[in-house]
This record gives sequence, C-alpha cells and structure tokens, in this order.
Amino acid sequence: EETNLKAYILLDASGSMGYKNDDASLSKLEYGCHLAACLSYLMVRQRDSTGLVVFDDAIRQLIPPRSTTLHLNRILRELDTVEAGRTTNVSKTFHDLAENGAGRTVWFVHGARDGRHPPLASEVRKVTDTAAHRSVHAAYSRPQAAARAGQGHPRTGAADAAVPARPAP
Repeated sequence: EETNLKAYILLDASGSMGYKNDDASLSKLEYGCHLAACLSYLMVRQRDSTGLVVFDDAIRQLIPPRSTTLHLNRILRELDTVEAGRTTNVSKTFHDLAENGAGRTVWFVHGARDGRHPPLASEVRKVTDTAAHRSVHAAYSRPQAAARAGQGHPRTGAADAAVPARPAP
C-alpha cells in the first residue's frame, strides 16, 4: 500500500544542547543535526515529505514538509548553520505546532528508558488531551510496572514504523 507521509523533525537547539563531553567528538546539538539530516534524507528518498522545526524557547525556524531534493538541500543548509540558543520551552513548541495541525492527524512518538522522568511525555499528554486528531505512543526500553500495564499511556512497547497502523486503544 502506497502512503505519503508528511512529517516535521523537531530539533531542540537550546543552550544545553551545546554540551559536549570531554571525550565526545560531537555536541548533543551536532549529534541531533546529523540525526535530523539522516532522517530527512531517508524520508525524501522514500518520496515522503519532511519538514524541520528548530526551537529553543520559541520556534526559531520552521520549514514546511516537502519531498524534493531541492527542499532536502534547504533543510541540510539550515542544519549546517544551527547554533545552540536560549533555554528550552518544549511545551510552547508542541502547543504552537498542534494549533497549526489543521485537522491532520499528529503522532507524537516518545522513547525513553523508563517513566520516572516523564517531562516530555507529560507535555505531549497536555497537547493530546486538548486537541483532536492527536495520538501518543510512549515506548520505554526498561518500563516500570505502571508503564507495562498501560497506565497513563495509551500505548507502550517499541516505537517503530507500524505505530500509526496499530488500532487506537
């Protein structure tokens, strides 16, 4: 079955992303830029549309999804110039993006080691609880008992390409 995906890759470019361990070859931001570039390349090669959102305490750059090679070059040029900025406001960014979803289904895929530190998942939950056409997939590599039981999360388990095809709980 042929599908056309439109996706935004969100890149946290806050000041803390400039951190680089003494023995690391890349900062967290540089690593994120490389990952965003790879995902964008793969999506465009599959004829899916990819966009980019660079944010710190506000959205600094928003490139709408497209599926052309010229568009990919625009994303890569942006990623090449990203610098660590101010503090992070993930909640505001999620709310701003959700408000502009205009009826399209939005999937938030969140992966973490466990549910003990759920600030990102909590913010996503606030957005999905107040907006239509939103779904969450929380995946933990070491789930706690509550996560395994599905409490507080509509889905648990591995995050993979089949997530959107699974029936809603």
